[in-house]
Amino acid sequence: MSATAYSVPDHIPPIVRLELERRREWLAGVPEADRAARWTEIVEDIKNVTDEIAFSEIPYQYRQASPEGARDAEAFAKVTRHPRCSDRERQGKRGMILFGDTGSGKSSAGYARVMLNLLNHYTMTHISAVRLARMVRESVQKSADFALMMRLLTRTETEADTEDGDQGFVGRWQSCCGLLIDDIHVPKLTSAFSAALYGIVEAQTAEGNELIVTSQLDAVGLLRKWRADAPELSDTSKAIIRRIVDHCEPVNFVWEDSPWA
Repeated sequence: MSATAYSVPDHIPPIVRLELERRREWLAGVPEADRAARWTEIVEDIKNVTDEIAFSEIPYQYRQASPEGARDAEAFAKVTRHPRCSDRERQGKRGMILFGDTGSGKSSAGYARVMLNLLNHYTMTHISAVRLARMVRESVQKSADFALMMRLLTRTETEADTEDGDQGFVGRWQSCCGLLIDDIHVPKLTSAFSAALYGIVEAQTAEGNELIVTSQLDAVGLLRKWRADAPELSDTSKAIIRRIVDHCEPVNFVWEDSPWA
């Protein structure tokens, strides 16, 4: 079978294209007479999920992430090749903490990971820590959406939440597979933000989900930063970091020619 006999659609994100190329290899095990029909099914499935990705609120620049454009290709590949969240029997840590200098590609790799899970029909959602902190601050307005999002992320939702709530919203936050928290180092730690973050991290790690955290600081640096932000929350900071360290494999992103060095 000639791998080039079956075309790849134009205008799809690079990570989607790579996944489609990988699936094209499956055709080697399909009887030749059935290959064209099977390829059509594969492409249709990929297109459907690509539409989901387009509406998943992944920032456009991260939807364009690719190994070829990665500043630290080795770290990027380590993230995308991490055993999938569908493999519940595998050994080792289920999550990852991606750390390194600004612009080194941590977020691009994290969102690429989210897209790969979506392409394989394993729901994984994402939120930036900046957005989460803003939602926490605004929650004093008794936002029903924020309260529901927190119940879904912390696995405390009720049957009424899942049956009567907006199904698009519920589906976005009721992640059965995992969660990406981007730029966790940016917001200042406050009592309300630490409580929300602890609840989310505790629920995701207790469920054995694929938690991915990006930060310019490693775990030790992040703990120091939070303790400086709020010394009175030292115990909560340590509890959050311990869960991340126990659950997440560290991946160091290096940008050798970084202008910030």
